[in-house]
Amino acid sequence: MATVDQREATGAAPARPAPAPAPRRPRRALAAVALLLVAYGALALANDPGGYLGTDTGGKVLTLEAMDERGASTDLDVGYWAEARDPDGDLHPYYGTGRIGDRWIQVTTVPMILAARPLHDVGGYRLSLLLPMAGGVLCAAAARSLARRFGADEDRARWAFWLVGLAGPVLLYAVDLWEHTLGLAAMAWAVVALADARAGERLGRVAVLGGAAGLLWGAGFSMRTESLLYGATMTGAVLLWTVVVDRRLGRSLVIGAASAAGVAIGVLANRALEAEVLGGSLRTGRAGGAAGGAGADLGDRLREGLVTSIGLVSGAGTPELVIGAVGVAGLAL
Repeated sequence: MATVDQREATGAAPARPAPAPAPRRPRRALAAVALLLVAYGALALANDPGGYLGTDTGGKVLTLEAMDERGASTDLDVGYWAEARDPDGDLHPYYGTGRIGDRWIQVTTVPMILAARPLHDVGGYRLSLLLPMAGGVLCAAAARSLARRFGADEDRARWAFWLVGLAGPVLLYAVDLWEHTLGLAAMAWAVVALADARAGERLGRVAVLGGAAGLLWGAGFSMRTESLLYGATMTGAVLLWTVVVDRRLGRSLVIGAASAAGVAIGVLANRALEAEVLGGSLRTGRAGGAAGGAGADLGDRLREGLVTSIGLVSGAGTPELVIGAVGVAGLAL
């Protein structure tokens, strides 16, 4: 074999270095996604399909079954056999059912039901759970992305993925027909978009990312009422940081304007969808009710916390009562 000096003397081209092995991060990330989906599926199969983890999920399944019976694709009416004698629905057997126009509506989000309908047609309740499971995976992936943007290395970012995916409320919401994971995923990825917008250099890219964040806040609002509150808080924090710390007023204005436009588009699109499907609005009323009832519900929340904390302990005495009261007081604060 010719030496380096011999190749240089004869004018031969130097040997090319061996190509570096392709990074395995995408493959590892896909494996983590698949494993998380398998975990969700195994846990969901342990649940009895005859019962649900909350009245909201039961209402969604009921609506899907009513749509199946009528062969409806977009009509969410669950009906009421005693409508003539109880036109206000005070005694409707399904808790939380309200009347919009001539329809009896049980669900609180239209996009979730319309997205779950094709899955329910093919595989019933079990297959429709792919929707909240996908939302759970998106939540975990957003946590990993945020961890990297906060300076975490690859190992710690993976911890964020698994902790959010398996060690918190996302796990519960991913194994029943809730819209919570999808709404939370939209909100979390909106924060990712805001972080990237603040760090971007080109104003065009900054505007696109800011608009994407706004659209995601609006999409989150179609499933989780608090999305707009969190969106206003997080966007305000990013704008303040951009002005005070980064000293870039122009970029702050671009992010704010693009985010506001994105939110408006998302909210108006959902309102138009509700008007088309229901002939009325769901989320606007829920937002006002949630804001107005937050303080009024505090006493009920504390009472439920006491009952849950110590009311189920057999023979609870003074020490248990004191510990439970302190715990509930801490949660209230």
